[in-house]
Amino acid sequence: MNKSSYTEVRLKTIDEYLRTSTFYTVEDLKLKVERRFEDFSSKESKSISVRQIQKDLNFLLQESGQSKDEFFDIQHGGYNNLVPAYRYSDRGYRRGSHLLEPEDLDHLEIILDQLQQFEGRPHLEWISAFRMRIDNQIEKEKNKKADRVIVSYHENDYLKGIEYFMPLYENIRNKETLNITYKPFQKDSRNFNFSPYYLKQFNGRWFVFGLDHSNPSYPSNLALDRITRLNASGEPYDKSQDQNWDKYFKFTYGVTKDNKEPEEISLKFKGLSWEYYISKPLHIEKKPISKTRVYSEDRDYMIITFVVIPNYEFKSWVRSFGKQVEIVDGELNLDD
Repeated sequence: MNKSSYTEVRLKTIDEYLRTSTFYTVEDLKLKVERRFEDFSSKESKSISVRQIQKDLNFLLQESGQSKDEFFDIQHGGYNNLVPAYRYSDRGYRRGSHLLEPEDLDHLEIILDQLQQFEGRPHLEWISAFRMRIDNQIEKEKNKKADRVIVSYHENDYLKGIEYFMPLYENIRNKETLNITYKPFQKDSRNFNFSPYYLKQFNGRWFVFGLDHSNPSYPSNLALDRITRLNASGEPYDKSQDQNWDKYFKFTYGVTKDNKEPEEISLKFKGLSWEYYISKPLHIEKKPISKTRVYSEDRDYMIITFVVIPNYEFKSWVRSFGKQVEIVDGELNLDD
């Protein structure tokens, strides 16, 4: 890794942690950066000085164009309350949120050219989609005044809670317990210690699965947009409920499991609904050779048998078809 790459990794890492609600001392940030370098290469260790982290903080401050009091929330602690800890005053701020400069776009194009050599290799099909997405964004940045857009993606630039994604990702990788303040819909806030295991996206929202230390009997899931505070906890990391999450969700549509067992449910898709389903099938277990397509003069339908946990998300999906989908076998109460 060259010198400029080291600098960028340091700044990116510090930026990610300052966006959270947790306060970090310079020593804390030093350890986070060193751990990030270890993730990049197990053979290459990189010791960072406290002085370098302080310089990086000053660089971020200058780059923002704000005063120190405007840019940072600072909390003092440690010996005689003389040790400062930092976070961004505006946790919606992120480094690089300003418009990309021409040289930034040139660097991105070089990276895309390097990625192109891996296209077509087994298990790397995602690279083509990734390249197309970034290439499209570069064209939009270069042609701000152009009316023509080639590709549009379903994204929410104002997604609440997304600032917690990278800190949670790092906590999962590093097996760190967190203290979380969480505000469910129409309920009071509560505070608890949480060992995070797994991040999952569903219907445009992100969820983190892990162990709530106050209720350790089964995994809990938390919506990131309902988290109001995220801090480091002194409790040991508890991995007792960590598992193979692909297997965990094998029979689940959505994020709710409620300790239920999968059931066989057969649905009749009528009219055009079966064509819609085929174009956008559910990523859950279906019984093999369970599809039966029937034609007659007045009927055209398909019956599909799902092996699925009948949770709230699956019921909502079935309800979305209205009278075009009928339950022909299995128990599925759509009224609850």
